[in-house]
Amino acid sequence: MGGKFRGGTKWDPILILGQIITVQLLSYASLTILITIMAEISGYSPSVTMIFDHRIMRLGTAKLIILAHLLNSFMNAYLLKTFVERSKLCLDFSLTYYSIHFICAWYYTRSMPDTFIWYFINVCGIFLMCVTSEFLCRKEEMKSIPISASV
Repeated sequence: MGGKFRGGTKWDPILILGQIITVQLLSYASLTILITIMAEISGYSPSVTMIFDHRIMRLGTAKLIILAHLLNSFMNAYLLKTFVERSKLCLDFSLTYYSIHFICAWYYTRSMPDTFIWYFINVCGIFLMCVTSEFLCRKEEMKSIPISASV
Protein backbone atom coordinates (compact mmCIF):
# COMPACT_ATOMS: atom_id res chain seq x y z
CA MET A 1 0.00 0.00 0.00
CA GLY A 2 1.39 3.38 -0.98
CA GLY A 3 1.76 6.44 1.16
CA LYS A 4 -1.30 8.38 2.22
CA PHE A 5 -2.02 12.05 2.17
CA ARG A 6 -4.19 13.46 4.90
CA GLY A 7 -5.41 16.96 4.52
CA GLY A 8 -6.64 18.98 7.47
CA THR A 9 -7.41 16.68 10.35
CA LYS A 10 -11.01 16.72 11.40
CA TRP A 11 -12.08 15.68 14.88
CA ASP A 12 -14.19 12.53 14.48
CA PRO A 13 -15.16 11.11 17.89
CA ILE A 14 -16.78 7.98 16.39
CA LEU A 15 -13.58 7.13 14.50
CA ILE A 16 -11.41 7.78 17.57
CA LEU A 17 -13.65 5.67 19.82
CA GLY A 18 -13.67 2.89 17.23
CA GLN A 19 -9.87 2.99 17.04
CA ILE A 20 -9.56 2.88 20.84
CA ILE A 21 -11.92 -0.10 21.13
CA THR A 22 -10.25 -1.93 18.23
CA VAL A 23 -6.74 -1.45 19.59
CA GLN A 24 -7.81 -2.40 23.13
CA LEU A 25 -9.62 -5.59 22.12
CA LEU A 26 -6.99 -6.78 19.65
CA SER A 27 -4.28 -5.99 22.17
CA TYR A 28 -5.96 -8.14 24.81
CA ALA A 29 -6.37 -10.89 22.21
CA SER A 30 -2.65 -10.82 21.38
CA LEU A 31 -1.74 -10.63 25.08
CA THR A 32 -3.94 -13.65 25.72
CA ILE A 33 -2.13 -15.61 23.01
CA LEU A 34 1.29 -14.58 24.33
CA ILE A 35 0.37 -15.40 27.94
CA THR A 36 -1.03 -18.76 26.88
CA ILE A 37 2.25 -19.59 25.14
CA MET A 38 4.36 -18.35 28.06
CA ALA A 39 2.19 -20.15 30.64
CA GLU A 40 2.50 -23.40 28.73
CA ILE A 41 6.28 -23.00 28.55
CA SER A 42 6.52 -22.32 32.28
CA GLY A 43 4.11 -25.10 33.25
CA TYR A 44 1.30 -22.90 34.57
CA SER A 45 -2.27 -22.96 33.39
CA PRO A 46 -3.17 -19.65 31.70
CA SER A 47 -5.80 -17.44 33.33
CA VAL A 48 -7.22 -13.94 33.18
CA THR A 49 -5.34 -13.24 36.39
CA MET A 50 -2.11 -13.22 34.40
CA ILE A 51 -3.42 -10.26 32.39
CA PHE A 52 -5.01 -8.09 35.08
CA ASP A 53 -3.70 -9.07 38.53
CA HIS A 54 -0.79 -6.90 39.63
CA ARG A 55 0.11 -9.30 42.44
CA ILE A 56 1.16 -12.01 40.00
CA MET A 57 3.98 -9.88 38.61
CA ARG A 58 6.91 -10.92 40.73
CA LEU A 59 10.39 -11.07 39.23
CA GLY A 60 11.13 -14.45 40.77
CA THR A 61 8.05 -16.33 39.63
CA ALA A 62 6.57 -14.61 36.62
CA LYS A 63 9.44 -13.73 34.29
CA LEU A 64 7.71 -15.20 31.24
CA ILE A 65 4.44 -13.41 32.07
CA ILE A 66 6.36 -10.13 32.34
CA LEU A 67 8.03 -10.93 29.02
CA ALA A 68 4.60 -11.53 27.46
CA HIS A 69 3.44 -8.09 28.62
CA LEU A 70 6.54 -6.44 27.17
CA LEU A 71 6.32 -8.34 23.87
CA ASN A 72 2.70 -7.30 23.64
CA SER A 73 3.86 -3.68 23.52
CA PHE A 74 5.45 -4.43 20.15
CA MET A 75 2.22 -6.07 18.98
CA ASN A 76 0.36 -2.95 20.14
CA ALA A 77 2.75 -0.79 18.12
CA TYR A 78 1.84 -2.75 15.01
CA LEU A 79 -1.87 -2.33 15.87
CA LEU A 80 -1.39 1.44 16.12
CA LYS A 81 0.41 1.48 12.78
CA THR A 82 -2.42 -0.52 11.24
CA PHE A 83 -5.47 1.21 12.72
CA VAL A 84 -4.35 4.71 13.75
CA GLU A 85 -1.75 5.36 11.02
CA ARG A 86 -0.60 8.69 12.46
CA SER A 87 2.69 9.14 14.28
CA LYS A 88 1.30 12.25 16.00
CA LEU A 89 -1.33 10.13 17.76
CA CYS A 90 0.90 7.29 18.96
CA LEU A 91 1.61 8.78 22.39
CA ASP A 92 -2.09 9.55 22.90
CA PHE A 93 -3.19 6.04 22.00
CA SER A 94 -0.38 4.43 24.01
CA LEU A 95 -1.37 6.35 27.12
CA THR A 96 -5.05 5.65 26.48
CA TYR A 97 -4.41 1.90 26.18
CA TYR A 98 -2.43 1.75 29.42
CA SER A 99 -4.91 4.01 31.25
CA ILE A 100 -7.76 1.69 30.31
CA HIS A 101 -5.58 -1.29 31.30
CA PHE A 102 -4.94 0.37 34.69
CA ILE A 103 -8.69 0.82 35.23
CA CYS A 104 -9.41 -2.78 34.16
CA ALA A 105 -6.70 -4.12 36.49
CA TRP A 106 -8.05 -2.01 39.34
CA TYR A 107 -11.60 -3.25 38.67
CA TYR A 108 -10.53 -6.90 38.30
CA THR A 109 -8.54 -7.04 41.54
CA ARG A 110 -10.77 -4.61 43.43
CA SER A 111 -7.60 -2.84 44.57
CA MET A 112 -5.29 -0.28 43.10
CA PRO A 113 -2.08 -1.85 41.79
CA ASP A 114 0.53 -1.41 44.50
CA THR A 115 3.59 -3.28 43.29
CA PHE A 116 6.55 -1.35 41.92
CA ILE A 117 7.24 -3.98 39.26
CA TRP A 118 3.69 -3.63 37.84
CA TYR A 119 4.17 0.11 37.35
CA PHE A 120 7.69 -0.38 36.01
CA ILE A 121 6.53 -2.97 33.44
CA ASN A 122 3.67 -0.74 32.34
CA VAL A 123 5.87 2.37 32.00
CA CYS A 124 8.32 0.28 29.95
CA GLY A 125 5.34 -0.94 27.90
CA ILE A 126 4.19 2.63 27.25
CA PHE A 127 7.69 3.57 26.14
CA LEU A 128 8.10 0.53 23.87
CA MET A 129 4.62 0.89 22.38
CA CYS A 130 4.95 4.62 21.74
CA VAL A 131 8.47 4.65 20.30
CA THR A 132 7.96 1.57 18.13
CA SER A 133 4.58 2.72 16.81
CA GLU A 134 5.94 6.19 16.02
CA PHE A 135 8.80 4.58 14.10
CA LEU A 136 6.42 2.32 12.17
CA CYS A 137 3.96 5.14 11.44
CA ARG A 138 6.70 7.55 10.32
CA LYS A 139 8.13 4.88 8.06
CA GLU A 140 4.67 4.46 6.51
CA GLU A 141 4.12 8.23 6.27
CA MET A 142 7.44 8.69 4.49
CA LYS A 143 6.49 6.41 1.59
CA SER A 144 5.99 8.26 -1.64
CA ILE A 145 2.51 9.40 -2.58
CA PRO A 146 1.60 8.11 -6.03
CA ILE A 147 0.42 10.83 -8.43
CA SER A 148 -1.45 9.71 -11.50
CA ALA A 149 -0.83 11.40 -14.83
CA SER A 150 -4.51 11.62 -15.71
CA VAL A 151 -6.58 14.22 -13.90
